Amino acid sequence: MELLWNMNRCYLKLKHTLANITFNIQYFASGFFRKDPDIWIFGSPLGQKFADNSKYLFLYVTKNHPDITCVWLSRNMDVIEKLKKNGYSAYHVSSLKGILHSLHAGCVIVSTSLWDVNRSLIRGAKVVQLWHGTPLKRLLVTSKYRFRNHKLMLHFWLFLRSLMASIFGFEAEHYDLTIATSQESRTTMLSAFDELPAFRSNKNVVVTGYPRNDVLLDAWWSDDNCPYLENIKGIVDFTFVICYLPTWRRQDIGRKQDLLFDYGFDIDEVEALLTRIDAILIMKVHERGAELALHPEHGDRKSRIFTPSDTALPDIYPLLKRVNILITDYSSVYFDFLLLDRPIIFAPFDLHEFVGLDGQELFYDYDEVTPGPKATDWKRVLEFVERNLQSDDYRIQRKEICQRFNEFRDCKNSERVYNIIKKSFQ
Repeated sequence: MELLWNMNRCYLKLKHTLANITFNIQYFASGFFRKDPDIWIFGSPLGQKFADNSKYLFLYVTKNHPDITCVWLSRNMDVIEKLKKNGYSAYHVSSLKGILHSLHAGCVIVSTSLWDVNRSLIRGAKVVQLWHGTPLKRLLVTSKYRFRNHKLMLHFWLFLRSLMASIFGFEAEHYDLTIATSQESRTTMLSAFDELPAFRSNKNVVVTGYPRNDVLLDAWWSDDNCPYLENIKGIVDFTFVICYLPTWRRQDIGRKQDLLFDYGFDIDEVEALLTRIDAILIMKVHERGAELALHPEHGDRKSRIFTPSDTALPDIYPLLKRVNILITDYSSVYFDFLLLDRPIIFAPFDLHEFVGLDGQELFYDYDEVTPGPKATDWKRVLEFVERNLQSDDYRIQRKEICQRFNEFRDCKNSERVYNIIKKSFQ
């Protein structure tokens, strides 16, 4: 049995090594193809969704600058077919047209990492990282956490990365341009990049604001339809929309966490409150988050509580525009929501565990940058929801934090990003 296990390990290591060699050869060869500055390829979270900052820059450039060939690359055929049906250029990252556009694109635009597109075919193109959130938590700490007890592994990994860079010209996660929402967040992003050597060359961070926030501020060109909310209207009438958006949590440290019932979530109490105030509650986890599991029998009831999947609600920003009260913990989505000047309830139920066990660190004192009441359990959340519908006590604090973390509120973030990219080709 042990022999079979060792053989399997050797096979996997060999397979991984061959894949890395193939990748670097492809990356090196892709640099010999002519790059067209008017071909821009876009992708978002691991090529699975049409969402985030990449989506809204794609829509802006497509609708306002027809001289640029905008191509969306994805690994999700449902996304591709939907975009094509709406008249956009979209291809699978591994299709012939996806490969050809990758080889000739002068600009590559992502919002999480180079895995958003086909990263082995983009040598010589300008790479723009739009990112996916104003830093509250220290970025990239999971990679640092992974190597915390293995310094030799870290140094060996750095040696391999440097060797591959010198031979093939590939530098892990190098970006020619990264954007931020304010000088404050620019400083924290630069600090975060310094934490992981693979990112230390990414010093060109420009304050433009996030393209996705243009939809919150009513950009005419943005896709602000929210079919998910329209479907709910066919199920139940409501006046107010309350949204719970917790951040991601590590799921590999030996514990399973329930953000609902571990902290006093009572379905009957929640339903009673929602009925009384004529509201619905939409709860959506981060794609890497802990589960929000309701009891099975709850599905048979007429409910005001909804837990959409990523498939049902791939992009939260059209929904966020219609939310009356946001509930969150450490998710940076609240920095964007501040632009709407609506109440936020903070629910840091597991602050000690999150910072300690998960290996996370915060850039700021939590209470200093969270302009809203802090709930220790769901009973307090419900109290704050009812109170916030009657009295908004944090308007001044929200304005101060918004000015600190959102430098622009003019609905021109996408335009600024476009202009900076175009200028870089001159």
